[in-house]
Amino acid sequence: MRNSILRIILPLANLLCVPSFLLAQDFWEQTNEPFGGAVYCFAVSSTNLFAGTNGGVVVSTNNGTSWTQVNNGLTYAVEALAVSGTNLFAGTFGGGVFLSTDNGTSWTQAGLTSTYYVEALAVNGTNLFAGTDRGVFLSTNNGASWTQANNGLTRDVAAFAVSGTNLFAGTNSDGGVFLSTNNGASWNQVGLINTSVVALAFSGTNLFAGTYDDGVFLSTDNGTSWTQVNNGLTSPYVQAFAVSGANVFAGTGDGVFLSTDNGTSWTKAGLTNIYVRTLAVNGTNLFAGTYYGSVFLSTDSGTSWTEVNISLADAIVQTLAVSGTNLFAGTYEGIFLTTNNGSIWTQTGLTNIYVRALAVSGTNVFAGTGDGVFLSTDNGTSWTQVNNGLTSPYVQAFAVSGANVFAGTGDGGVSLH
Repeated sequence: MRNSILRIILPLANLLCVPSFLLAQDFWEQTNEPFGGAVYCFAVSSTNLFAGTNGGVVVSTNNGTSWTQVNNGLTYAVEALAVSGTNLFAGTFGGGVFLSTDNGTSWTQAGLTSTYYVEALAVNGTNLFAGTDRGVFLSTNNGASWTQANNGLTRDVAAFAVSGTNLFAGTNSDGGVFLSTNNGASWNQVGLINTSVVALAFSGTNLFAGTYDDGVFLSTDNGTSWTQVNNGLTSPYVQAFAVSGANVFAGTGDGVFLSTDNGTSWTKAGLTNIYVRTLAVNGTNLFAGTYYGSVFLSTDSGTSWTEVNISLADAIVQTLAVSGTNLFAGTYEGIFLTTNNGSIWTQTGLTNIYVRALAVSGTNVFAGTGDGVFLSTDNGTSWTQVNNGLTSPYVQAFAVSGANVFAGTGDGGVSLH
């Protein structure tokens, strides 16, 4: 997950076809990476939108139109973000908590060092809470020192929600929801026993809980009782919430859902078949971050979405192809193009699809995917599905011989175009 490594996984058939002059090179130079790895979390501070990713923290000051990596001093994947005044805190995978006082330009270690995986952060007044793989920790001095606040709670903490003096913690490993009314000095389990709770959010006095396998639950009495509210949801995996007025948005394994009646019913709010890992609201803007690195923006409560990709962080690249001065990268999230040897990457017209193989024949670029073959004749601006005659839609290798293009498919053999 380190952002200094561009991970390239090439099928054996492709490696066997690498030109000999490339194999003769005795050094490699890191290029800029095509786009962001998994987007785990958002934080909003004034006009700044921060995103925690596999490659650290990126920031946008223009609603996602462009992004800048802000990782000086921060070398870990970021799972959680929290804002307190001018302080920005980042919870990391294995690196504890980091603090920035200059909008992410620089970072310093703020405790809970490398033995802790920080999955959630919450601010309540001058108290900063960190949910980790070893329970809850509390800092009252911006991370300078921490005390364990686990009396009654020894679970892996994945989410927080704050309402007045009540602090709720959602736990993994079927631990349910816990409540503290004294800043973490003690905890009581308040329901959803034998359930992994990975998201919590308040809408007024309503407390919503998102789970790994059971969808959404609602409590109207501070966790004393819970009701399952899944009507309309098509995925039981609910990882994130965002609240805007009477609208409650849920990020799931099947896109974003909207409820306007406190969870009584849910309707699809776009991004079908996309695993949404985090959500954020800033004014009339709704942002969705996905597990495979894309960020989407909706300005109409989820009716329509625009992709506003993060341009710097990890990318899992499955295949590469060269056409003149163009270099195409096939990734888990579609195809990216660079015309300047990797200094800058842009996403082509083929998005949100796992690309396993690429081939160039003349001015034609072929992409092999789990949905068959796509063809572009305009350097990736537009793509057409060309599956006529394929006996399997799973295409994972190409070979070009003259005007012939061969496609290797899954338990379906070889097809000729």
